[in-house]
Amino acid sequence: MGVADLASLILWGAVGACVGSFVNVVAYRLPLGISLVYPASRCPSCHSALGPTENVPILGWLLLRGRCKSCQAPISARYPLIEALMALLFMGVALWMQNSLGNVGTSSGWGAVIGYSLWIAALVSLALVDWDTMELPDEITRPFVALGVLFHTLVPLLATDDGNQASIGLMQSLWGIVFALGLFDVLSYGSEKLLGKEGMGGGDAKLAAMLGAWLGWQGLLVALAVGFLSGALGGVLAMTLKWIKQGEVFPFGPFLVFGGIVSLFAQDVLVSSYLNLIGW
Repeated sequence: MGVADLASLILWGAVGACVGSFVNVVAYRLPLGISLVYPASRCPSCHSALGPTENVPILGWLLLRGRCKSCQAPISARYPLIEALMALLFMGVALWMQNSLGNVGTSSGWGAVIGYSLWIAALVSLALVDWDTMELPDEITRPFVALGVLFHTLVPLLATDDGNQASIGLMQSLWGIVFALGLFDVLSYGSEKLLGKEGMGGGDAKLAAMLGAWLGWQGLLVALAVGFLSGALGGVLAMTLKWIKQGEVFPFGPFLVFGGIVSLFAQDVLVSSYLNLIGW
């Protein structure tokens, strides 16, 4: 990697940290029905506005030593952690696209980097909201289902100027949506018949459709496999540590999000490893 590529990567990571700051705003304000842009960022305890240096991602929290400058109320460490996570994920997308394309310095290459980065930001926002409120807001899932279809139609067209490739991308995205909604309908129906209660919420189905729109049906399968496995392990761990009781509902969205991000970066490796394991 050259100096210019490294500088671009670091810059994109800084953009990711700034987007992470906005993700924190979305996770806090959207469930409360508060505007995402007004008023400006402020202390949730005393509502004093944050200064310019205090708003700098990660560094602002460190400078404040995790406490409000005005009232000294503690500020959750989740804020800088999410900003740092988004910086790493944005850089991860750029590196992944660099390895996939060999060169992201084209309109289609940067379009792919920006598109997948924003999709991941939306996923992390959903995971945080679901973790806090047990809800997956339509304000995020529905637009990103549509954007996934548009993305997989336009990016191949920009990259190849080939209408056939755009059609293939469109159909992969649409099939991913159809597969997700159909599968979750079956799971919901089966749960009601066998257990007498709803097993999957409507928000989970829409999140799965959002994953299918961006990953296609093959990537969706990997995302669901990772999501269900990690969710099962997380549930067992939570019950073992007595964080939840047996039969108690817990948010599944964060595990689906985890599966989607893992599928984006490691789909090929996971599929080939699984096929080797079963001897195919």
